[in-house]
Amino acid sequence: FMWQICGYIPQTIMPIQPDITQRAAQLSTSFFIETFIHAKEKPTMVQWVELVTKQFNACQEACVWFLEHMAQDTWWPVQVLLKCPNQMVRQMFQRLCIHVIQRLKTTHSSLYLLVDQDRPGSTAERVDDEKMNVDPAKLG
Repeated sequence: FMWQICGYIPQTIMPIQPDITQRAAQLSTSFFIETFIHAKEKPTMVQWVELVTKQFNACQEACVWFLEHMAQDTWWPVQVLLKCPNQMVRQMFQRLCIHVIQRLKTTHSSLYLLVDQDRPGSTAERVDDEKMNVDPAKLG
Protein backbone atom coordinates (compact mmCIF):
# COMPACT_ATOMS: atom_id res chain seq x y z
CA PHE A 1 0.00 0.00 0.00
CA MET A 2 2.64 2.55 1.05
CA TRP A 3 4.83 1.52 -1.88
CA GLN A 4 2.03 2.52 -4.30
CA ILE A 5 1.31 5.78 -2.51
CA CYS A 6 4.97 6.78 -2.38
CA GLY A 7 6.20 5.35 -5.66
CA TYR A 8 3.45 5.28 -8.26
CA ILE A 9 0.61 7.64 -7.40
CA PRO A 10 2.78 10.82 -7.30
CA GLN A 11 3.68 10.30 -10.98
CA THR A 12 0.01 10.45 -11.94
CA ILE A 13 -0.65 13.59 -9.86
CA MET A 14 2.41 15.58 -11.00
CA PRO A 15 0.60 17.70 -13.65
CA ILE A 16 -2.03 18.71 -11.09
CA GLN A 17 0.20 19.20 -8.03
CA PRO A 18 3.67 20.58 -8.90
CA ASP A 19 5.22 19.99 -5.45
CA ILE A 20 4.10 16.35 -5.34
CA THR A 21 7.68 15.10 -5.77
CA GLN A 22 8.78 16.86 -2.60
CA ARG A 23 5.73 15.65 -0.69
CA ALA A 24 6.23 12.09 -1.93
CA ALA A 25 9.89 12.20 -0.85
CA GLN A 26 8.88 13.48 2.58
CA LEU A 27 6.26 10.75 2.97
CA SER A 28 8.61 8.02 1.70
CA THR A 29 11.45 9.15 3.95
CA SER A 30 9.23 9.46 7.02
CA PHE A 31 7.63 6.07 6.42
CA PHE A 32 10.98 4.40 5.80
CA ILE A 33 12.67 5.82 8.91
CA GLU A 34 9.76 5.89 11.34
CA THR A 35 7.95 2.69 10.38
CA PHE A 36 9.59 0.39 7.83
CA ILE A 37 12.98 -0.03 9.49
CA HIS A 38 11.27 -1.12 12.71
CA ALA A 39 9.55 -4.08 11.04
CA LYS A 40 10.81 -7.53 11.96
CA GLU A 41 11.27 -8.51 8.30
CA LYS A 42 12.70 -5.99 5.84
CA PRO A 43 12.85 -7.79 2.47
CA THR A 44 12.36 -4.59 0.42
CA MET A 45 14.71 -2.29 2.33
CA VAL A 46 17.06 -1.75 -0.61
CA GLN A 47 14.12 -0.93 -2.89
CA TRP A 48 12.86 1.67 -0.39
CA VAL A 49 16.29 3.30 -0.20
CA GLU A 50 16.47 3.35 -4.00
CA LEU A 51 13.01 4.94 -4.20
CA VAL A 52 13.89 7.65 -1.69
CA THR A 53 17.22 8.23 -3.47
CA LYS A 54 15.41 8.68 -6.80
CA GLN A 55 12.99 11.10 -5.19
CA PHE A 56 15.89 13.09 -3.73
CA ASN A 57 17.49 13.14 -7.19
CA ALA A 58 14.28 14.53 -8.67
CA CYS A 59 13.74 17.22 -6.03
CA GLN A 60 16.47 19.29 -4.43
CA GLU A 61 13.92 20.83 -2.04
CA ALA A 62 13.33 17.36 -0.59
CA CYS A 63 17.06 17.08 0.12
CA VAL A 64 17.02 20.43 1.90
CA TRP A 65 13.95 19.35 3.89
CA PHE A 66 15.70 16.10 4.93
CA LEU A 67 18.74 17.88 6.37
CA GLU A 68 16.71 20.69 7.94
CA HIS A 69 14.37 18.15 9.53
CA MET A 70 17.30 16.36 11.17
CA ALA A 71 18.86 19.66 12.26
CA GLN A 72 15.64 20.71 13.98
CA ASP A 73 14.78 17.31 15.46
CA THR A 74 17.59 14.85 16.16
CA TRP A 75 15.29 11.85 16.64
CA TRP A 76 16.14 10.24 13.27
CA PRO A 77 19.94 10.35 13.53
CA VAL A 78 19.92 9.40 17.21
CA GLN A 79 17.47 6.50 16.82
CA VAL A 80 18.96 5.13 13.61
CA LEU A 81 22.68 5.88 13.82
CA LEU A 82 23.25 5.63 17.56
CA LYS A 83 20.54 3.40 19.03
CA CYS A 84 19.58 1.00 16.24
CA PRO A 85 21.17 -2.45 16.71
CA ASN A 86 20.71 -3.43 13.05
CA GLN A 87 23.86 -2.68 11.05
CA MET A 88 22.10 -2.83 7.68
CA VAL A 89 19.53 -0.24 8.79
CA ARG A 90 22.32 2.07 9.97
CA GLN A 91 24.16 1.63 6.67
CA MET A 92 21.05 2.36 4.58
CA PHE A 93 20.35 5.52 6.60
CA GLN A 94 23.99 6.55 6.24
CA ARG A 95 23.72 5.97 2.49
CA LEU A 96 20.71 8.31 2.32
CA CYS A 97 22.47 10.99 4.38
CA ILE A 98 25.62 10.87 2.24
CA HIS A 99 23.57 10.93 -0.95
CA VAL A 100 21.68 14.05 0.16
CA ILE A 101 24.87 15.82 1.26
CA GLN A 102 26.56 15.04 -2.06
CA ARG A 103 23.47 16.16 -3.96
CA LEU A 104 23.46 19.53 -2.18
CA LYS A 105 27.24 20.00 -2.07
CA THR A 106 27.55 22.12 -5.22
CA THR A 107 24.69 24.47 -4.40
CA HIS A 108 24.86 24.64 -0.61
CA SER A 109 28.52 24.27 0.35
CA SER A 110 28.88 28.05 0.70
CA LEU A 111 26.42 27.91 3.60
CA TYR A 112 28.74 25.65 5.58
CA LEU A 113 32.24 26.60 4.44
CA LEU A 114 34.23 29.76 5.01
CA VAL A 115 37.39 31.08 3.43
CA ASP A 116 40.32 30.90 5.87
CA GLN A 117 40.69 34.51 7.03
CA ASP A 118 43.99 33.89 8.84
CA ARG A 119 46.08 33.67 5.67
CA PRO A 120 45.88 36.44 3.06
CA GLY A 121 44.99 35.08 -0.37
CA SER A 122 44.18 31.66 1.02
CA THR A 123 41.45 29.65 -0.63
CA ALA A 124 41.50 26.97 2.06
CA GLU A 125 38.08 26.27 3.50
CA ARG A 126 37.02 25.08 6.90
CA VAL A 127 33.74 24.04 8.45
CA ASP A 128 31.91 26.83 10.23
CA ASP A 129 32.12 25.83 13.91
CA GLU A 130 28.85 27.54 14.86
CA LYS A 131 26.87 25.42 12.39
CA MET A 132 28.50 22.21 13.58
CA ASN A 133 27.86 22.60 17.33
CA VAL A 134 25.67 19.84 18.70
CA ASP A 135 24.27 19.86 22.21
CA PRO A 136 25.32 16.50 23.73
CA ALA A 137 22.22 16.54 25.94
CA LYS A 138 20.04 16.27 22.82
CA LEU A 139 21.78 13.07 21.75
CA GLY A 140 20.73 11.01 24.73
